Amino acid sequence: YLLVANNNNVFTPPSDGVPYSDDINLSDGSARVNISYSAANTYTFNSLFTNTNYYFRMYSYNGSGTQINYKTDGTVPFVNSMTTGTTMNTTTVLLDNFNRANNSILGNTLAPEILTWQESETQSPTSISISANKTKLAGTTAGREFAYLDIGTISGYPSQFSTATAQLIWAINFKQSRADPSGFDNNNYGAAFILGKSTLDVSSGNGYAIVIGQSGSTDAIRLAKFTGGVNANSRFTNIITNGDYANQYLSMKVVYDPAGNNWSLYVDSSSTGFPQADPRNTASQIGFASDNTYTGTNLPYLGILWNHATSANDSLIFDDLYAPSPSSTTLSITSIIEGFYNTSSNKLNMKDTVTAYLRNSSSPFAVVDSSKSIIDSITFQGTFLFNNVSTGNYYIELRHRNSLETWSKLPQAITNGGINNYNFTTSQTQAFGDNLVLVNGKYCIYSGDANQDGAVDISDIILIYNDAGNFASGYVKTDINGDSFVDLSDEIITFNNSSIFVLKITP
Repeated sequence: YLLVANNNNVFTPPSDGVPYSDDINLSDGSARVNISYSAANTYTFNSLFTNTNYYFRMYSYNGSGTQINYKTDGTVPFVNSMTTGTTMNTTTVLLDNFNRANNSILGNTLAPEILTWQESETQSPTSISISANKTKLAGTTAGREFAYLDIGTISGYPSQFSTATAQLIWAINFKQSRADPSGFDNNNYGAAFILGKSTLDVSSGNGYAIVIGQSGSTDAIRLAKFTGGVNANSRFTNIITNGDYANQYLSMKVVYDPAGNNWSLYVDSSSTGFPQADPRNTASQIGFASDNTYTGTNLPYLGILWNHATSANDSLIFDDLYAPSPSSTTLSITSIIEGFYNTSSNKLNMKDTVTAYLRNSSSPFAVVDSSKSIIDSITFQGTFLFNNVSTGNYYIELRHRNSLETWSKLPQAITNGGINNYNFTTSQTQAFGDNLVLVNGKYCIYSGDANQDGAVDISDIILIYNDAGNFASGYVKTDINGDSFVDLSDEIITFNNSSIFVLKITP
């Protein structure tokens, strides 16, 4: 057989007399592979793109070389399927409030995302400092002060903005002192909060920034994209521009929505102090636009920039920096594995790892996210963290190495970023199909599915029997009661469940 695959559903039938060599790399959009009729009945492609539809056709053939003959008439077997993707949810956290002692070294951001500020300055180490609990950029030598973070090192941070499936929000308090800032050419004055940048220097890289400074009498706040660095006015192209904000205290917020690559810019201003203690509360929307020029580019660097001439009286201050951050959802699950449960001590014979899946509430009940945790032997609880789930209703599915796959009775309300709970032990009706067994007053997940085929049956008994005959011990799947030995006690548990035809029950 010749299996042909692509992601555009455009196929050219193979030509008789032309052998086709294998090209198994479907990650570039197309592939083909010759499969012997006696080979395994499955073939796996790896490293595919998420959320992408792939199409497949199967052509049978006989002969070889110039005598090869493909079956192309009639109905060619075909199928298509879409890969699922890791969805990403974000919250917005205070990355730094600069609330620390005056210092010429900015130091680290706040826990838990402790990142080290890097500084590029004209008069090291005095041009960039912490002053009165704010970051101050100044200098009497013409140049550019740039402080930046490699925020892309945060696990799960969407440095490629378009990969996010929730809004991304940046916010900051910001003031530059010039009455008429002229921009980012040499000897100009200009200020920028860089949302994302592809490189860590000012003279190269692409990305997005909020900027103030341009030629002309109106000093607008601009959401701009930049190409090839941030050290010249010509590098910036406006996406949103509005207002007249020179020498004012500004609270600013940017919202990016990956659905449509839409950007919104919000600015509140005051002449006496920052209008918002938390700039995420900035309320005045000054513009809305769509741009995807660099949203698919890796932009791991976030920073603050002051472009200036020689005046000793001018400066730029920043405070209260908020940035997108991965949002974890906690699900505390209480469950008891039947075979591990020691009724005499009211404990499990051992702690063990369980995988929890959150599945959509409607057919085909696709997996949205998964997490592993250890079920405690005393509390019977495990804490599962999900980074890729949105607020909604989901079935909870539990899988353990030698227990029966078990689902929650109904879809459960899960709140993104919140703490959620589910207890399988309180009632038989906590499981779909009432598929739990009562042991010592507690409802337990059936044990004995050693081969994880969704049924406790003779195939599991044979596995356990063989391992028992070989005196198997340790962490093995045939140890049904968790005592680290495979013996008659494991066979009995499995035989009893097999005799009542225990099967997984799912929607």
